[in-house]
Order: sequence, then C-alpha cells, then structure tokens
Amino acid sequence: MTKLVALAPRGRQAVRWVAATLGLGLGLALTGCGETNPLNPNPQPTPTPTPARANVTMTLTGISLENDKAAGFFWALVANVKLNESAGVAATIDYIRLDMFLPNNTLLERTQLSGAQIPGGNALSANGVRDFPALALGFNQDPITGRYLVVSVATTDARGNAQVTSSGQLIFG
Repeated sequence: MTKLVALAPRGRQAVRWVAATLGLGLGLALTGCGETNPLNPNPQPTPTPTPARANVTMTLTGISLENDKAAGFFWALVANVKLNESAGVAATIDYIRLDMFLPNNTLLERTQLSGAQIPGGNALSANGVRDFPALALGFNQDPITGRYLVVSVATTDARGNAQVTSSGQLIFG
C-alpha cells in the first residue's frame, strides 16, 4: 500500500506559508471587489458611443385630396406629416417633395417646399419630433386612376450626412 504524504514546511514555517498563501489569495480577490483597483485607482466610465448619423422617419396620416388648398396649384395632397429623429443627431430639413408618377413609373410632375418654405422653420432637433398638421402639397396634373404620388423629405444632419425618407406609393384608384 502506498501512502501519500504532502510535503509542506513544518512548524512555524508552515503557519507562515499558509498565512502568506491565504493573504495573497485574499488580496487578489479583494482587488476586484472594491471601488478602486490599485492598478487603476481612478477608473473612468466607458463613454456612450455617439451616433454616426441622424435617423429620420416620416409618418403620413389623415391623407386627403383637395382642390385649391395650395396656392398656385389646382390639386393638393393634404396630410398630417410627422418627422421623428431617433438617433440623437440634429438635422436640417432640406425639402418636402411631392412627386407624381404615371402607372409605368415615369415622373409626371414634381413640386416641393424648400427649407425656407417649411412652416415653423426647417430645424429638426436631436431626438426631436416635428408635426406639420394639414400640410398641403400642391400639384396640377389630374389624379387619374393608376397614377400615384410619393412624398419625400430630405434632411442633412449636423455631421453633414444626407438622408431622403419617402412614403410609399399613394395610388389614385
């Protein structure tokens, strides 16, 4: 039969050896538990990354087609337009555009409000919402079945990034 024997220092040396081992282990364990780390006594919080660009979405509600609602135009698409910037980067509204297409996707007419013509100014703040109630976007071509409209909003954010957000096809039927 083989007897296993641990070779360890004896007497006072054993107590010192065990105490030193426990002290070292406890010291290493405590460095990760406290408020400060002896290797980095003033840790800095990890900064929140800044967004790279604005994220602008558009919602159209209450859409109607009306006569003589936009000065200089026979027809107008009237809608509540909501713009929402959700990335935390301010933007400038460059234009709100209305395009009319034939059923074969050929552009028939284009009108737009420039940034200077946008009611209430063209600023869109970071994480901001802009509402344009009953915004009238004019056009002159007849709304014949199969033709369709697309509303687009172009923005440039504070970092110089351009974005165009468009509605789906609003088809006359």
